[in-house]
Amino acid sequence: ANWSREDGVSAGEFDFGVPAPDLFELERDTLGVYAEAELDLSKRASATVGIRYDDFESESKTTTKADFVYRFGNDKTEASAHFSQGFKLPSFFALGSTLVGNPDLVPEESEHYSIALNHDVSERFTIGGTLFKNEFENLIEFDAALFTNVNLSTVDVQGLEIEATALPLDTLSVSVFGIWSEYEINGASAFLRLRPESQIGMDAVWDVSDTWLVSARAAYTGSREDNFLAAGNLELEEYVTFDVNSIWEFADDKRIKLGVLNLFDEDYQETFGNPAKEARLYFALEGDF
Repeated sequence: ANWSREDGVSAGEFDFGVPAPDLFELERDTLGVYAEAELDLSKRASATVGIRYDDFESESKTTTKADFVYRFGNDKTEASAHFSQGFKLPSFFALGSTLVGNPDLVPEESEHYSIALNHDVSERFTIGGTLFKNEFENLIEFDAALFTNVNLSTVDVQGLEIEATALPLDTLSVSVFGIWSEYEINGASAFLRLRPESQIGMDAVWDVSDTWLVSARAAYTGSREDNFLAAGNLELEEYVTFDVNSIWEFADDKRIKLGVLNLFDEDYQETFGNPAKEARLYFALEGDF
């Protein structure tokens, strides 16, 4: 079981030539109870089932999930299937923003289905793929025509994920991945705001020592649709980014993170009118003190 309390306060303002206050103060409590069981169906098949009940101020939700895994006789191939239900409360900004908030928003509800197949080609090379379909009801999106956040009645997302991982060295792994998605809103093919149809990338992770890890990522993000005031619907261009990161664990449960994001100063917009930052160095100290 778990209980959470959320408090949200905004004391900012929008400035479109004339400042306009954006003020709200919201609070909500959520109580959740869940149970999960793991089942060994045979030597090669297993399943996991679960149920969760959440109670919050306006209503309550019960969701379920189920996973099935089968390992083939060669112990190199694994097939799996997944089903789950979910819901998501509207953010405080979506509810309370003076400019675009909508206090009548209801929680998003969803069902997720997937089947996957993974195969160990050798001890140093694996490949896998997943077909997925996600069905959403009341998905929250910004409606430019109404200039407010709204619940979309039904949205279906389906697609394919592929990933391959190689271990050229005991201390080095290289992975490539791709995600291709199709979106359908109320029975008509359309893009959702800021959701690309394709994402492709490569990760490399090097275990320099038992306490030092270095990683790098190159990622391609396809074009996305956005909308903004009088400009209407716009297409944001595709882009490629490179990031480099390192983690050094200098003591038990204490680590330093250092890296460079957008290494080659890729020029792109994350949302319309908000260009991405140039190459930037970051530093973080984490741990239990």
